Amino acid sequence: MRCKFCNNPRVIEKDCINSLFYRNKTYILYECKNCGCQFFDMNQHAISIDEMYESLANEKVQLSTQFSPRQYWMDQKNSILKILNQQPTSILDIGCRTGDF
Repeated sequence: MRCKFCNNPRVIEKDCINSLFYRNKTYILYECKNCGCQFFDMNQHAISIDEMYESLANEKVQLSTQFSPRQYWMDQKNSILKILNQQPTSILDIGCRTGDF
């Protein structure tokens, strides 16, 4: 295993993390002893992103219509406020994290 960032071979197994989506899978968190970056091996398990999204889309989940900002959302909004030095009129969130932003 080589570091995904600096390509150095001095990589150790740092931790074992349970997947949020694939509840029966765990992933090894690696750490580079050269640059200190931490990363996962995305090929550790053969998974299908299409199947994952399809199964999540088919789950019967009751969504709340009320928005309640979490700390992560507030921290990100405050970072934007500092950069813009004014209240933003809209925020476009690109990514897949938890969807709370």
